[in-house]
Amino acid sequence: LPRVFDRSSKSYIFVLENPLNKLNIENLGSVLPYLILQIFIPGTKSCSLEITIKDSSNMKKRITFSPSAKTTVINPLNARLPGNCFRKDTWVNMCFDVVSFSQLCFPSTTFRSLENIQLTSFCKLRRVYTSRFPLFDPENPEPNT
Repeated sequence: LPRVFDRSSKSYIFVLENPLNKLNIENLGSVLPYLILQIFIPGTKSCSLEITIKDSSNMKKRITFSPSAKTTVINPLNARLPGNCFRKDTWVNMCFDVVSFSQLCFPSTTFRSLENIQLTSFCKLRRVYTSRFPLFDPENPEPNT
């Protein structure tokens, strides 16, 4: 997927313009607990995000945020969560606590690493990175509350 210059954000971005476009980031092996996406989702469009993790026993497990999911469905190797709560029509820094999601979805396993990310959507993506600490939220100045 080529990067293009976007005047409104004044940076190079990935543009996913149709549902057949998928952005796959594979073989990450990141042990950092927070996944951050700088993303713009148009108001009338939907966004699906799939995160693949590896647990302490080297088993790959998927956590999928899907706008078509009405309820949470958890199986031993994958979890599907409603993804209709993403903010739209503005650039946002989506911060996912991957360790907490993995513990909630798969309580008997221990997070080892973030392996793959797959984004399927009509969106603009500026940056994807992992972090040791969550992003600062001015509405919630205490990081662990």
